[in-house]
Amino acid sequence: YTQFSIAPSVGYFLIDNLALGIGLDYTFNQVKNPNQATNKDSDLLFGPFARYYVPMTDDMSFYLEANFGFGNSSDDQEVGGVPQNISTNIFAVGVGPGFTIFSSDAVGIETMVKYNYARSDFDTNIGGVRAKTMTRTNQFDFSVGFRFYFTAIKKAEGPKARLY
Repeated sequence: YTQFSIAPSVGYFLIDNLALGIGLDYTFNQVKNPNQATNKDSDLLFGPFARYYVPMTDDMSFYLEANFGFGNSSDDQEVGGVPQNISTNIFAVGVGPGFTIFSSDAVGIETMVKYNYARSDFDTNIGGVRAKTMTRTNQFDFSVGFRFYFTAIKKAEGPKARLY
């Protein structure tokens, strides 16, 4: 089993504590079974986000983030010698609180709990027979990560404006 995932984003503090930006999520999965064919799945989502920080101290902040994204997914596999392809169009919305500890002026360690809603429209092709379906997903995610903050050329009123 192989999985690779990357989710870069870039944002800019328009005013103190409010960052707007754009993000990209890409995931690739591959499963090789000794007696069966390989199953490959790749997902790509792209969309804007907004994040509002509530500073607690100079190096700790709570934040609230909202994002939405559009994207697609492709799943190719072979079952019983019959090729299958599932193409999916995805619309997703997420919102949740988080907490950042700034370990230096440029790095923040974060944790977040987020509610996500997604609508997926599937186009399935199994051996030349096509079908279309739709699902809705509601879930809560917990994440831990880090973010780089780069000082912007101009300073906002008050604390430094940051680009990340």
